[in-house]
This record gives sequence, structure tokens and C-alpha cells, in this order.
Amino acid sequence: MVSDRIGFKNTNLLMFMFLYEYHDNSFYIEDIDTVIIVKETETRLLVHDIVSEKTPCFSDIEPFLSQFGKEEISFLFCTDRLGIEKPYRTKVAESILYVSNDFQLAGEYIFPYSIRA
Repeated sequence: MVSDRIGFKNTNLLMFMFLYEYHDNSFYIEDIDTVIIVKETETRLLVHDIVSEKTPCFSDIEPFLSQFGKEEISFLFCTDRLGIEKPYRTKVAESILYVSNDFQLAGEYIFPYSIRA
């Protein structure tokens, strides 16, 4: 999982997303044996997920992300394992993700975008 704060392990859903939703947005970085799922907007790079046996730190993936030439990078998951200090956080308002009222989790978190099938 890309975060110690909140994460989900559903290999069937992840494979579905790779085959359909992320087909053209998945990139393998051989040097660190990692798949990064990114989408570009005009001004931002959206990082949907990082899939690896061992989550890399930001300095390991920064050379890959910088090749897109975007001024802003948005991570659509908690970045606690990437070693990013004091990330700017914004509330995600547009989502079809349903969370039961019975679900309780203290603190700040974001549901990984890749589970929003």
C-alpha cells in the first residue's frame, strides 16, 4: 500500500483499473521496480497511485514526474510514505465514492483514487 494512514488491497480491482481506466496512464520505472499511474491536465500532473513492493520516496520518483513539465503535482492518496514534508492539502469534493456513516477514522486522510471504481 502506498500509505500507512489508509490504503486498500484489492488486486482484482487494481487489475481491472490497469486494463481499462489506467491503460494509457501506467508507467513502469525499471530502476526502482515501480508502476506509477499518472494523468495530465493542462497545468497539473495527477498521480493516482504508485504500485511497488516497497514504496519509493519522492526523490526516487521525482525525475520521472519532472519529465512531464508540469508546475503542480497532485497526489490522489495520502503521501505519508513518500517523505513529503508538509504537503498542501485540499478537500476532494468531486467523487462518486460512497463512505458509510459508520466508518470512523481520526485525522486527515484521502481515499486512494485507484479504489474509486
